[in-house]
Amino acid sequence: MRRNKLLNVIFLFVLLALIDSSYLGYIHYGNSNNVLCNLSENLNCDKVNNSIYSVFPPGNGVSVALISVFVFAFISILIILIKKKKLNVKIWENIIFYIVLLGFLFSLGLLYVSIFILYSFCLFCLMLDLLILIILILMIILKRK
Repeated sequence: MRRNKLLNVIFLFVLLALIDSSYLGYIHYGNSNNVLCNLSENLNCDKVNNSIYSVFPPGNGVSVALISVFVFAFISILIILIKKKKLNVKIWENIIFYIVLLGFLFSLGLLYVSIFILYSFCLFCLMLDLLILIILILMIILKRK
């Protein structure tokens, strides 16, 4: 796959992650029951998204979803600037890679919390975890080109 096409695919997955994060932020701050995702006690977005672990630092911080929105918006802007050749490609692709790697490690920590502490999963959070993993794999492929 050509480098430019691969960057377009990464951009698409980043936009999907931005949409997912925005929705999670909406249900976090909207205090509404997320009927779409509350399927049972163990598949319950509200339970996960309103726990003390849904903010960073846990208990009294900023919504993880809101942080994700800003991160994916920032990555989107960087990709656009890279494609327009406004930024040094190698340096900024490396920066994006490390941001995504950090996000992946953070999502692993949140997945641990869902499995071993909350005993409940949020389908939109799991979708975001998967998107982050896909973006990370695509960034690894991009770095090898």
